Amino acid sequence: MVAMACQECQERQVRKIIGTTNFERCAWCEGHAGKKWTTRTQRLSWTRRSGVRTMGKNHVSFGCLTCLQRSYRGERYGHSGGGANYVCLPETPKYGRYKNGYQNTALMYGTEYEVSRFNQFTRNLHNHDAPCAVCYVTTRSTKMMIPATYACPSGWTREYNGYLMSERYKHSHSSNFICVDQNAEAVPGTIANREGALLYPVEGVCGSLPCLPYVDGRELTCAVCSK
Repeated sequence: MVAMACQECQERQVRKIIGTTNFERCAWCEGHAGKKWTTRTQRLSWTRRSGVRTMGKNHVSFGCLTCLQRSYRGERYGHSGGGANYVCLPETPKYGRYKNGYQNTALMYGTEYEVSRFNQFTRNLHNHDAPCAVCYVTTRSTKMMIPATYACPSGWTREYNGYLMSERYKHSHSSNFICVDQNAEAVPGTIANREGALLYPVEGVCGSLPCLPYVDGRELTCAVCSK
């Protein structure tokens, strides 16, 4: 793959090379010109050199292990209460005041892919834990997730595109819709089916949703755009 020009690296700060285990950063990124990181789980620093604009916008990249690596978590699918959103947790938590044991409060579980009936991704992800990454774009201040399209409006930069995912409609616990990278990965060594929070593809349903142009039962795409 052709390497990005340094200017583009400045804008994106960290580049993902699809389908490989290597990452590169330009000379602007801490002076590590062409340095390769040999594992997807290695954390990349965000230290910026002086003279570079400090405005920017962070976004969570769902299904990826690049940028600042996190683990993807949420409330268990069968619970009727608890938090409705998926969250991107750090690898190592820092606790404040605490009491060990369950106190009959809100709970946090790991998040698994549920794609046994149709896997729209390039890897076998069913029952694997879903990773996430917190990414920072230095030269743009606005970001949005657009469902049902893999393209961004004119004048916007596409950070990534993929598929819309959420909790299954028949489960007790509702969750928000998120955009999972089309080249989604799994947390290494997490094939065991431990349930918890779950991610299912989102399909359109004709009726109140106009068909055509939407197609009944077809998986919806998404894009994360910045400007």
